[in-house]
Amino acid sequence: MRLVSHFVRCGAFVLLIALALHCLSAPPKDTPKDAIEQSDLIAIGDLTSGQKIRLGDDLDCRAQVRLTRILKNAAGGALQQIAVHWQYAPRREELDEPSPTVAPIHAIWFLKRQESGDTYEAMWVELSQKAMGGYLLPIPERESGPCPRYAPDAHYETKLAAELACAMQTIAASAGDRLNVENRIAGSSEKNRAFFAVPGGSRVGGPNITAPGPGPKPEPAIDQFRSLAFLYRELDPAQIRSANQYLLARPEIHLKDVGLFGELRAKDADAIVLLEKLHQQLDVTINAREFAFTASMIDIRGNDSAIQATGNLAVSEDRIINFGDWGVGQLAATKSRTAVPYLETILLHPDARVRQTAADGICAVFSAESDFRELADEQLISACRFTTVVANRIGNHAQPGFRPPEADVESLRAWLAAHTAEMRSATGADPPPAPSWFTETAVR
Repeated sequence: MRLVSHFVRCGAFVLLIALALHCLSAPPKDTPKDAIEQSDLIAIGDLTSGQKIRLGDDLDCRAQVRLTRILKNAAGGALQQIAVHWQYAPRREELDEPSPTVAPIHAIWFLKRQESGDTYEAMWVELSQKAMGGYLLPIPERESGPCPRYAPDAHYETKLAAELACAMQTIAASAGDRLNVENRIAGSSEKNRAFFAVPGGSRVGGPNITAPGPGPKPEPAIDQFRSLAFLYRELDPAQIRSANQYLLARPEIHLKDVGLFGELRAKDADAIVLLEKLHQQLDVTINAREFAFTASMIDIRGNDSAIQATGNLAVSEDRIINFGDWGVGQLAATKSRTAVPYLETILLHPDARVRQTAADGICAVFSAESDFRELADEQLISACRFTTVVANRIGNHAQPGFRPPEADVESLRAWLAAHTAEMRSATGADPPPAPSWFTETAVR
């Protein structure tokens, strides 16, 4: 038995050594973020010649690249023609090629300088990995039309954002509606039931809601646009503001989508106002599913226009993807009278967690605003479950870390219904009507 145990341990040790050797022999793969930040050289250039050699299960590539525009050069100095190397695991169709070739291509290159100094190592950057393993980012040739401008001494991410914007503009001009993606799902009404569903059903649930089936296979231009847009999202939000504004000024909705998402990542509350204006057009764009979460990270306190836009999106009849969930927390955190009418409507939301957040947000306004405190009676104090009731001071005032009790949603809703005129006077607005999907979906 002891001998068997010894052989088992030896076998496991050998297996670990084999796995370690395999990992050491496999070419390392960076992330697109690594390629942007850790590269020594970022440049636009043409692959003019090269070769692929089979090396076990991988393809070893060596190429000559003629540089046309340099965006980042950590070492400095003039560069025109460089040698580039990379190695990758080929796709199935490449394995079927009798003699793999390196085709000429115009691309953005993210490169690390090798110790020898004669050759650069390409860094992995393209998520679909369809262009030579993803170690270069193909872009269309720059046309004579307008493109974002940047100063020669601009930050390299600002330059890269401008080049990506120019490339996306070229693709969008020719691809048009073929860039559309399916973000909506089938249901009783395309507008009212529009909500992204993961396989197995939506987050909220309800009848006739299913995940969208696989669409047609994307064509190369569409894959190329998405790769550029996804890389754009990896850039420092502070360095891409000018490119964002350029994209927002373009007529194509897919370019506005990329620019708007960049402004939301920069935590610009005014971008939520623009999102409200554009949201009906944005339901076919690649970032539509993530607008709500990204916008929810923005502090909208003190910005009434952004609060109103968030409220309108949260109770929209169009049912903006996930805004009914993320937007309510954002509204509740403002402690603003402007948010109260929207939060009152959200008390009818089909999800109990969302209703609870809305109720707590309304009670927070009563605790924060002096004229709201004057409206508080015994019923309201009980509904909000305030623990501190002193002259001019109601709420849950306790030691840091104390979690106040949750408001009673039904009691609060009854109190608000009985004080419609007072609340209209305090907030300056009536609650917006509840969207039909509040009642069409299953209550939880």
